[in-house]
Formats: sequence, C-alpha cells, structure tokens
Amino acid sequence: MCNTLVQKYTGSVLYILGLLIAGGMMLGVGSEYNKDTPDNDDMRNFFWIYFVALLLVAVGMVLEFGESFCSGGKNLMGDGPEACLYFAGLFVLVGFFALSTFGMGFAIYFDDSKYSDADTNSQMAGLGFLSGAAAIFIAIGSIMTMGDLLCCTGKFACNFMSAVAFTNLFCTILLAVFFFLIGDKYDEAATDMKDDLRTFYYLVGVVFIIMGLIGLLKPCFFAKSSTKSSTRK
Repeated sequence: MCNTLVQKYTGSVLYILGLLIAGGMMLGVGSEYNKDTPDNDDMRNFFWIYFVALLLVAVGMVLEFGESFCSGGKNLMGDGPEACLYFAGLFVLVGFFALSTFGMGFAIYFDDSKYSDADTNSQMAGLGFLSGAAAIFIAIGSIMTMGDLLCCTGKFACNFMSAVAFTNLFCTILLAVFFFLIGDKYDEAATDMKDDLRTFYYLVGVVFIIMGLIGLLKPCFFAKSSTKSSTRK
C-alpha cells in the first residue's frame, strides 16, 4: 500500500533538489556572461542540466499533489478551498513543466549549430518572455494554495506557514520579472547586454535557490498535517 506521507516527503526532496540545481545552473550562466568571451558550450550544458532539474521539480510536484490530483473529481465537487488546492497544483505543475521546456529551448539555441544564426537572439528573447509567462502560472498556483484566504472561509491563519506561502509567491513574481527582463535584453541585442544578462541570470539563480531553501520547510508542514489527521482519527 502506498504511504501518502512518504510520497509527499519524496516529492519535497525532488522539489528542493531540483530548485537548488536549477539555481546553481542559472548562476553558472551568469558567470559565463561575466567573462570577456562567454563559452556558449558551457551555457548550453548549464541549460540542459537546468532542464532536467526543473523536470525533477515537476515530478516532485506530482508526488506532493498526487492525492489532490487523483481525487480531482471529488475536490471539484467539494468546498472552495479543496477545489483551490486542486487547481493550485495544476497551475504550478504546468508552470514548472513549461519552464523546463523553455530551458531546453535555450540549450538548443546555445548549441554551436544555432548560436551564430542571425535570429538566435530573437528566439532566445521569445524563450525569455515565455519563461516569464510560465513563472506567472506558478505565481497563480501559489496564490491558490491559500484557499481559505481566497474563499474567505474565516479559517485562514496568519502563522509561519502562511508567511512561507507569501514569500514563495513573492519569489515567483520576481522570477517572472527577471525572465521578462532577460527576454527584453535578448530582444534589444545591444552591445552592453552582456552585463545586464549576467545580473538578471544571477538574480534568477538566487531566487531559485531561495525557493529551494523555503522548500526545506515543507516536511515540517507534512509532519504537522499528519499529526492533525492522526488526532482526528
């Protein structure tokens, strides 16, 4: 028989690991733009690892929200907060899968076969804008995890976990902003874009790492929820 708590812990580990690796890869891309001549092969490799890391995050989300997904019909027929949690998982999952896919797109365009093409910068600009849109999906999902607040049930508690939820929401909004700025810089194709791209990639990396560190608090929440469930029984 499947242990739901173990499934959630496993999902949490994959989520944390994936975000920390993705953050490290973005810092790596930023460090390449800090060089006089960035190595596109290294940046391609960083983005391939970033792609795999965000797939891990998405798989972690599937495991974490698995109970909500598998009982989707029941949740949709339930009260507001239950339905919010179901759709929150879907938005976050779609957002991370999209970010992962666009990361693969970056890796393809950093390859030698594409890097020197005339339209490479415009294509990478599009990938940056799409990554920003994917981050907005994750932000919407982060809002919907706070179902009691959205549905005005009177049960929303201003505690440590709600502070974590708001911090996570703020981080995803920052991700969207920085990815849009990355897309804008590639679109401009200005001579000084290298310095700005370095800064924005560093910031994206830092945000991913912060989100991963925030994820370390999830096991505490799972344990607390498990204790409540046992008490009710």
